[in-house]
Amino acid sequence: TEAASAIALGDADGHIEINRASTESTRLAEALNEMVDALRLSEQRIKRFVADASHELRTPLTTLRGYSDLYESGALRSDADVADAMRRIRSEADRMNNIINDLLVLRTADETKSVLTPSRLDVIVTQCANDLRAVQPLRRIEVNVEFARVLCDPLAITQCVMALGMNALEHTNL
Repeated sequence: TEAASAIALGDADGHIEINRASTESTRLAEALNEMVDALRLSEQRIKRFVADASHELRTPLTTLRGYSDLYESGALRSDADVADAMRRIRSEADRMNNIINDLLVLRTADETKSVLTPSRLDVIVTQCANDLRAVQPLRRIEVNVEFARVLCDPLAITQCVMALGMNALEHTNL
């Protein structure tokens, strides 16, 4: 009881000593120890996730600050330099927006139930390609898909295809 109370007060390092006799109290102690271990693992995952998210956001923020500092110091002398800096700032802002959207998707993933419906995967992919063309109209985006009806969450599939497409646009020069 004392160990369980300490755990309830936040002592995640606490464990309950287990008497090896096969009793209900032994099974309860084992279950509580498993719960403490699961909580500790969950806390470690959260810390790692926050560190990863912080790292992912730090790079575009540093780039934004760098270009704004260049502008403020007068180092961007020509209209072409300013235009290039603005394009890069926009690109980094879009990148941060994508990271934040991904974080929000992760946050709500456990809270929302997927609705599986018969959907046309070929239509979803074609619509995503059209959206990607709107984002970067000068890029060549080709889609070659065949009729495919699947049971899926069409919103989740759209998010996945768009994330892959945005990454392809960002990280390729084709």
